[in-house]
Amino acid sequence: MQDSYRLDRTRFSILSFSEADKDNIDHSQLSWQERCRIHQYLNAIAYSYAGKEAPRMDKTILSYRKIGDGKHFLS
Repeated sequence: MQDSYRLDRTRFSILSFSEADKDNIDHSQLSWQERCRIHQYLNAIAYSYAGKEAPRMDKTILSYRKIGDGKHFLS
């Protein structure tokens, strides 16, 4: 991923609302593909798999069954 989206965890500061508003990046000017790439990168950082393939979802936790009146639900 590009360094322009690198999450710098060492740089934090307390800002007023007006200062934070000025410092905010307007992502609405980016294409939806670029916003998706940024989202995937920040998600990888948050869940500690940056630079690796995303982990597979564990589907053994959920089960699907039919109840007496014919409706279905997840448990």
